Amino acid sequence: MKIKILFSLSLVLALNIQSVAAQEVAEVQQTLITKRTATWCPYCGSWGWDFFESLLATTSAKSVLVAAHFGGSKLENPTSIAFVNNLGSSSQPKFFVNNELQNVTSSNLPSALTVVQTKVNDNYQAAPLANVGLKTAWNGNNLDIQTRTRFFQNGDGAYYLGIYLVEDNVLEIQASQIGTVAHDRILRGAATPTTFGDLLLNGSVAAGTEYTSTYTVSTSAYNIDNLDIVGIIWKEEGGKYLVVNVWAIDAKPTVSSNTELAHVDGLQASLYPTILQGNQATVSIVLDAPQELSLAVVNGQGQQVALVFQGLLQAGSHELPLEGSRLSAGGWYSVVIQTHKGVVGALPFLRP
Repeated sequence: MKIKILFSLSLVLALNIQSVAAQEVAEVQQTLITKRTATWCPYCGSWGWDFFESLLATTSAKSVLVAAHFGGSKLENPTSIAFVNNLGSSSQPKFFVNNELQNVTSSNLPSALTVVQTKVNDNYQAAPLANVGLKTAWNGNNLDIQTRTRFFQNGDGAYYLGIYLVEDNVLEIQASQIGTVAHDRILRGAATPTTFGDLLLNGSVAAGTEYTSTYTVSTSAYNIDNLDIVGIIWKEEGGKYLVVNVWAIDAKPTVSSNTELAHVDGLQASLYPTILQGNQATVSIVLDAPQELSLAVVNGQGQQVALVFQGLLQAGSHELPLEGSRLSAGGWYSVVIQTHKGVVGALPFLRP
């Protein structure tokens, strides 16, 4: 009996919805620290550079740091310019704890560092109004950013969720530094349609209320190994966007060394490795009894792009090769396993 391969995008969407629903939202208050800076600014590359490195070393466990470039800087972009304009002030370097400008100068660095550390620690002890949980998944060559925002207390006002790309180890010149140097925490852009994000609500909100969204971005212009996804909940007041809370995760989706399908419909299955090495992977199948099977490779849009196996397998263990070279592009895929009863499971993998 031949098995007709039936796999639709609806199953992919269903899996995505389940993963969003399973996201955790930490009941923690973190702080956004922003450095207003530019590659042509000599102080930004001298005492401002050292102060930012000190902040990274001492506060990053309880805060999210970003460097927002402006004023013709080689690392500026529309998002970083909008951040600078929202914060206000003039000259550079300037440092902000959430929306509050800090008194940091070349002559008071130790005391200013202590002040910022104290504010970050105090914020961390406070009960949060709301927070956002983040999760990423490959969608072909693009990245899906799944968000879940939860209010822990009653609130009132216009609340927005912005999602941002922040990159480390960005190679560029910097005044007062020698040659090309590695810049950290560079605010690269927004994943949301506008800089300060999508409106969650405008009015009253009850504790326990949740909102979920998914945003798709291309990471081709960045090194994903150095990229973070940052979520900021803003409250808009008088045309200004005030930080409510902030959260960050590594952009790269977490992929285990192998994926497994438990004993379902008389079979077990696993795939190794889940990140293809040399374009090779192996699908292992263990059957309780002879079965007709199909193993189809589908892309992130649920379209079949290759066939690993279709036919009769005898009882026992089988190892089936998966040739990544047969796939036309890098990205996120799944091996969908189907018996005469229909689809019994899928084994995800990544072709770099």
